[in-house]
This record gives sequence, C-alpha cells and structure tokens, in this order.
Amino acid sequence: MDEELDRTVNLLVGHALLRREMGILVTRHSPRDFTVELHPEVPFGVTHERQVWRRHAGLGTRNVM
Repeated sequence: MDEELDRTVNLLVGHALLRREMGILVTRHSPRDFTVELHPEVPFGVTHERQVWRRHAGLGTRNVM
C-alpha cells in the first residue's frame, strides 16, 4: 500500500514542479484507500497528509524538495 502511495505522490511531484503553484494533498479515506491531488491551499514544495476516516482527522506536513 505504501509503495503505491509513494509512486502516486512521486508522479504528482513532477506535475507540481512543472506548475510551481500548488503543493500536494494526500487524503487517506481508509487504511487502504487514498486520494492524492495538487491543492491550491497547500504551498508549493509541501505535502500535507490527512486522514478522514477517523473522528479526529490528523494533518501532517512533510517537505518534498
């Protein structure tokens, strides 16, 4: 699962580098399901991760560059 997530994030990093406008938002909908998107509220060069299947969603940040 984490390998698939890493591949998807790395693919979007390439798109983010081309646009240089948005960072990446990773949303985990369950332990196995996630979405990865360029998001205007995430600064360029940053990846935010959040979990929405739990009552208290977590939001973390990690640099991708």
